[in-house]
Order: sequence, then C-alpha cells, then structure tokens
Amino acid sequence: MSKEANQWISFFNFFVNKAILFALSIGTNYHLHCTYFV
Repeated sequence: MSKEANQWISFFNFFVNKAILFALSIGTNYHLHCTYFV
C-alpha cells in the first residue's frame, strides 16, 4: 500500500473515531437530559 493511502486511511480512522465519540457524547447527554429533566 502506498504511503499516501496509509496517511489517508489513518486520517479517515481518526475522523471516524472522533465522530463516533462525538455522537456518543451527544447521545449520552440527550439521554441524561430526557431521564432527569422530563
């Protein structure tokens, strides 16, 4: 595999991990809000 492809894949994995963590934190905050404030 070429070096450019490796860099792109590592960047893509980093972005996906950040997006998943962001979605999980949003989902958790939303769940807590619904649980305690409704």
